[in-house]
Amino acid sequence: MRKTFDIKDEDVLKHLEMQVNQTQYIISLIKKDMNNKAQVIDKEMIIAIIEEYLSRKDRVNKVDVEVKNSINSVLNMLKSTK
Repeated sequence: MRKTFDIKDEDVLKHLEMQVNQTQYIISLIKKDMNNKAQVIDKEMIIAIIEEYLSRKDRVNKVDVEVKNSINSVLNMLKSTK
């Protein structure tokens, strides 16, 4: 099955043309992308995301402080189960 692509980005086109086997190069990029999407989010990643979110300076009202304290309690519990 033959497909064609209309690549208008000159930098991308030049880079693709430099590849010895363009088909295999494209296949490897697609497989890499598929593997990245299948990445499992583990507990440490979730903790890091939540900690980064809680560290934002624009979250300062009373409700946010109470929620932040509650979330920190949960994070401490999660960290202690490593």
